Amino acid sequence: MKPSPALFRQALATLAVAPPSAVVVGDSLRCDVGGAAAAGLDSVWVNRSGTARPAGSPKPTIEVCSLLEVVHA
Repeated sequence: MKPSPALFRQALATLAVAPPSAVVVGDSLRCDVGGAAAAGLDSVWVNRSGTARPAGSPKPTIEVCSLLEVVHA
């Protein structure tokens, strides 16, 4: 289960994709962004509420407020 890096590595293996060619998109700093970082992947944090990232939380590669922005990122 997320945020275990094993889940992300299994997804990469199943899709035959190398980490530099993948990105994790999600709205959970701990599960999505933290799990991606632990697996060596870039991440996009979908911060729909526009809240400040709490101190000490995982830092996403990119932050957006809508999934529509992911297409343009």
